[in-house]
Amino acid sequence: MLTVQRTRDEAFGQGAIARTGGQRLPDSAAPFLPPTVLVNVNHEMDVMREETFGPVLPHHDSFKTDEEAVAGRERQLLRLTARSGPGDIARGRRLAEASIAGTVVVNEVL
Repeated sequence: MLTVQRTRDEAFGQGAIARTGGQRLPDSAAPFLPPTVLVNVNHEMDVMREETFGPVLPHHDSFKTDEEAVAGRERQLLRLTARSGPGDIARGRRLAEASIAGTVVVNEVL
């Protein structure tokens, strides 16, 4: 939970916004964080570079070229999963094949 909390707090401090979730439930005795989707993130944030092993999904979609998207993924420290969601299946497969990750999905979530 510490990594999740640290990366989430750092992202908020650098301008990330939670579209859903983001805060511990006030009436929960356990350190429970509801599923959280963060926007306004960048690849300098640890939440984009580290695997948190928690219910936090940083969403970044401002790549101008496919090469820029792949390069952004390669800056991650651990690449356990990657997702391509361009709508175009053939393009998504090309992006997936260019990515180094344990699991890559195209137009889906795990």
